[in-house]
Amino acid sequence: AEALLRRSLSDLPLVIPFNSSYHWICVLVKKGVMFVADSAPSPATANDLNTLHALLQKVFNRKVTRENIPVARQPYGSNECGVHLILNSLIMVRGPMRGAKTCTVSYGVLREILKRVAEGKLNGMVLPSCAYYVAALQKVELCAQITRDEILQLVDTMS
Repeated sequence: AEALLRRSLSDLPLVIPFNSSYHWICVLVKKGVMFVADSAPSPATANDLNTLHALLQKVFNRKVTRENIPVARQPYGSNECGVHLILNSLIMVRGPMRGAKTCTVSYGVLREILKRVAEGKLNGMVLPSCAYYVAALQKVELCAQITRDEILQLVDTMS
């Protein structure tokens, strides 16, 4: 596990499906930054994320920056955190988000598509597009993706 965590110091992102108090959260580590995409943040999950953050700093033996990324929230009282984790992971791996909206979106309708992906009947790369489509049906724009040139500029400023 430590080797995988150290790998995230490179350009390759490491996605950590993080469970806190029966709630799934997307954590992506890249270049010494811990990005958190939580569809239902709470004080309990914040404490667990603080513990993970401290652990990552210990493993890397250096400061790890933490950024909370605004993402769509799951409907109150729903059990959609796993679906949100998968979709947030795929969206975040594609590149940083700009102008992300913190709004409520139900991805429950995508559970059947997720099953087909898990069974190997459908390519998983359709999922981010599905997320944007479902959000649009609910009259929500999730965010605008940063362009390749903007990503390269960000990387230059982080070095």
